[in-house]
Amino acid sequence: DSLMTVRGRLGVATGNMLFFATGGLAAGQISMSSSASTSEESVAAWSGTAADSNDGSPASAVTDSETSTVSNDTEWSGKKSKTAYGYALGGGFSHAVTDNLIWTTDGYYYDLGRHSMKAGSTDSSYTISQRFDGYVIRTGAEYRF
Repeated sequence: DSLMTVRGRLGVATGNMLFFATGGLAAGQISMSSSASTSEESVAAWSGTAADSNDGSPASAVTDSETSTVSNDTEWSGKKSKTAYGYALGGGFSHAVTDNLIWTTDGYYYDLGRHSMKAGSTDSSYTISQRFDGYVIRTGAEYRF
């Protein structure tokens, strides 16, 4: 949901260019949610012919049939939100176009770690896990007064 970094820069200046590496602390608000459902239905059907109780021969006029249905619906859901901390590493360059106008381009990789959450119902549960990382590339102009 949000990302903040506090980074330092260490670089080398040549002429009107500055090449730098950057790194530091990253923090962000992470959110996870999950839901799932399952529906199960069992159908049992049978039919048969009754036998004559005296001699075991089939009774021609007696038949019976029945169907039984059992349904089981289950739903799971879970939600987690928290502030996570990690690191950011990258690099970039700055070019002094004039004495007052500086063009800067930088990029960094951030990693807030792997986080897990459990989603469940009264009968069962499952765990999901997700890594929160990514890349940021920025470019812009700076003006010196």
